[in-house]
Amino acid sequence: PSLLGCSALAWFGCSLGKMVRTTSALLVAAVLASTCVSSARAFSLAQDVSFVRDQVSRRGGLGAGHDHHTSEVDDVPVDRLEYWYDGQLLDHLNGGENGETWSQRYFMNDTFFDKNKQLVFLCVGGEGPALQPTVVVTGGEHCAWMINLAEKFGALIVAAEHRFYGKSMPKPDYSVDSLQYLSSQQAQGDLKRLRSFVTNTTDGLESYAKWITFGGSYPGMMAAWARMLNPDLFHASVSSSAPVQAELNMQGYNDVVAYSLTDQSVGGSLSCLKNVKLAFMHLGDVLTGESQSDMEQLAKTYNVCNVSQIFEERNQKMFLEGFWGLFPLQSNDPSCEGDYCNYQKICDLFDKQDDPRQSLLTLFQSLG
Repeated sequence: PSLLGCSALAWFGCSLGKMVRTTSALLVAAVLASTCVSSARAFSLAQDVSFVRDQVSRRGGLGAGHDHHTSEVDDVPVDRLEYWYDGQLLDHLNGGENGETWSQRYFMNDTFFDKNKQLVFLCVGGEGPALQPTVVVTGGEHCAWMINLAEKFGALIVAAEHRFYGKSMPKPDYSVDSLQYLSSQQAQGDLKRLRSFVTNTTDGLESYAKWITFGGSYPGMMAAWARMLNPDLFHASVSSSAPVQAELNMQGYNDVVAYSLTDQSVGGSLSCLKNVKLAFMHLGDVLTGESQSDMEQLAKTYNVCNVSQIFEERNQKMFLEGFWGLFPLQSNDPSCEGDYCNYQKICDLFDKQDDPRQSLLTLFQSLG
């Protein structure tokens, strides 16, 4: 098996399920940029309290006597950021069919908007946790840099929620019949129409304004495709860690993860990588071996709900997939306070213990 397991679409195991729920935001990304683990500073932009406080103050969100020790982001008035487009088309691919429409949620922040420059920065939503109104203040994980650029260049900030995620529901349920309208192609149609609507309803925004899309991972793919498919509407795209060309069993991802474990700037080392490999090699040896008793013991050790399920190859892949969440592949934070919350602490664990197998188990149990 590869360094961090095999690809799969689902999970199983009691404690695995719990661990995965706490790390799902990390795992939705399909590819990792070669510098993302060492670039914790880029993510910290979303948590720059002084920067957020300044925006909130400009928008009148801080009243007299405000306690600056509370979350400034929580104090942003939602009604100043959250908007709805009631005329979004349900089906963009079949000529609109009967013209059925729905309400798409989007967010907007005009704090930095310079009408003389006519720039719009669009943060494209994706399949992760639902966007919050404050995404146009902090940028979230995928668009934090965009917020700082907006201040520098005088751009209007807009964020579009992806259909069927958050409150943007084209249909009232997730039935098969409803989910036929969930696709990247349909979501691209949403971006086109939303652009037109925002242009027509925003004071001072002209039709010739230059729109630039931003996103990371799947939203990064959406951002890039928007520019590629509609260059007349979207002037440019900032697409981060976006696998716009799908690749089965992307070994390059694992290579980058392996390299990051050796990066001394985040606490990695060659010995750390060696020990992590040995730990996963043990998992591979057990799962590809002929001893069912060894497999059963492995399943019990990691608290798999139905031990006998470990014998099926499909379930073995799901089992290995769960270990991705143990490593902060895309959000390494040197200042975190948890036991094994960053590469420095994880590599210390693998370097200090004699048995890499026990190190992996300790790491797993710490998130159980």
